[in-house]
Amino acid sequence: MKYLRFGLSAALLIISVFCFSAPAMAARFITANDVNITKPINDDVYISGGAISLNNTVNGDVVIMGGNVRINSDITGDLFVAGGTVVVDGNVGHTARVAGGTVNFNDRIGRDLMVGAGAVVLGRQSTVTGDVLAGSGSFNAFGSIKGDVKGGFGNAELSGPVGGNVDISVDRLTVARKARVAGNLDYRSSNRAKIAPSAVVEGKVTRHRPPQPKLRPLSRVFSWLWSLASMLVVGLVIAWLFPASLRRTRDSLAGQPWAGLGIGVAAFILTPVVLIITMFTLIGIPLALIGFAIYVIAVYLAQIYSAAAIGSLVLDRGGEKWIGAGAALGIAVLSLVKLVPIVGGLVTFFLMLFGLGAMTAAAWHKRSVKA
Repeated sequence: MKYLRFGLSAALLIISVFCFSAPAMAARFITANDVNITKPINDDVYISGGAISLNNTVNGDVVIMGGNVRINSDITGDLFVAGGTVVVDGNVGHTARVAGGTVNFNDRIGRDLMVGAGAVVLGRQSTVTGDVLAGSGSFNAFGSIKGDVKGGFGNAELSGPVGGNVDISVDRLTVARKARVAGNLDYRSSNRAKIAPSAVVEGKVTRHRPPQPKLRPLSRVFSWLWSLASMLVVGLVIAWLFPASLRRTRDSLAGQPWAGLGIGVAAFILTPVVLIITMFTLIGIPLALIGFAIYVIAVYLAQIYSAAAIGSLVLDRGGEKWIGAGAALGIAVLSLVKLVPIVGGLVTFFLMLFGLGAMTAAAWHKRSVKA
């Protein structure tokens, strides 16, 4: 999960860079396991590494992808960061866009803050001159926000001044005693906000209750039948057009299931990481986009391959004419298991991993035989 989260964070960083930043006329690229910047830099700088420390001024934009990132000095331009742990103790002249596991800000941000993380903390010395757009599991704003606050959170606490409106979706909201909201406080939550008596909201406080989902048994039945029918069609087409491929997957599952699971986990996690790295080169962007499309299709097909192969093993018939019947049996059982809450999702996920590993191993074996 750590590598998956890191890959998603890197994807967010890449999207931010391509969508929001202008092409740099001059830039410095730094890549190392441990990076420690101790001298001033008068260019845009791109940094990747495990542990990254920025300890001197950068007169330009800064783009960072790393494990642990600590910024202890000023940046005159924009800041883009994707990392596991991110601590910003320096002034950011323009906009900060950050994705990470835990993110802490303790200084001034000259414009807006856009952040997606597991946990976000705006320290008591922090100031966001513009707006805050955030999504996180927990959000604690002890510092000053001059503009609006928008986003979605699990738990949120406002403890400092907000110069604009607050418009958020949240599970639990706390407005502490020193908080002051100059505009309106609009929040969507199943729970009533805890607003301290001494907290000040100059505008209107409005709670929007999320709509309760309506149970529509007939719609669920049609949805399940549609899913079953589509999976059966795909499975039978595979059994008809590619019976040899399905047999190789079945044999791989029967012979070395745990090895297949390991290969499936590696393929599931590492493929997006490789494709994201490929996107860093302009030539690689089209290839990466095609690769992502193939990856999504493969993940979908993997559960069907796995279910069909298990169905064939249950029937245990040797001839190709039983491949289709086995595929139909496995897919039907998988569709029924999916109806079980939690268990159905776990079974489907593991079947996908087994199937992805078996498909990869079978394809590699075929390639080796041809070679």
